[in-house]
Amino acid sequence: MLNADSPEIKDFLSAWHELHRDDFELRYPNLDYDANSPISAHTREKYVEIDMLDHDGRSQKCLVDRLTHEFVEIEADEVKRRCKIEVATASYRSELERREKDEKEFDPELGLSGRRCPLTPREYAAVQQAYDVFNHELFEGKLPAVQFVLHQPSWS
Repeated sequence: MLNADSPEIKDFLSAWHELHRDDFELRYPNLDYDANSPISAHTREKYVEIDMLDHDGRSQKCLVDRLTHEFVEIEADEVKRRCKIEVATASYRSELERREKDEKEFDPELGLSGRRCPLTPREYAAVQQAYDVFNHELFEGKLPAVQFVLHQPSWS
C-alpha cells in the first residue's frame, strides 16, 4: 500500500520538481528554486495527496490511490489527467530526457529555426520579469499569465 514515503511517490516528486526547474530559473534568476517551489505528499486514508506550487504561484493537487496506484491530477477543480503514478512519473522523466537532448543540440546563436534568435533566453527572462513586476506593482497581480513570443520579420 502506497504512502507519502513510498519510492513511487518520492520518484514522482523528484521528476515533477526537476521538470519545472528550468522554467522557474528563467523567470526568477535571483531566487532559489528548491526553496521557492514547494512540493509535498501527505498520506490520507484512501489516497496520497500531492500538493505542488508551480512557477506562476498556482497550486496543483494530485491524488494517488494507495491500493491501485491510480494517479489523478486536479487543476482548477477539474480532473486534468488520470493514469497510473508510474506512467505519470515516466512521462515527466521522458520530457526531462527530451529537454536535455534538445539542450545538447541547441545552438543559442541560431535558435530552433537555425537562424539567429532575436532574443537570448536571458533577454526573454528579463522581458518576463518586467511583465511580472508591472503586473504585481501596477495591476495587483490581476493580469493573466502570458508567454512572450517575439518574431523577426521573414525579410530580416
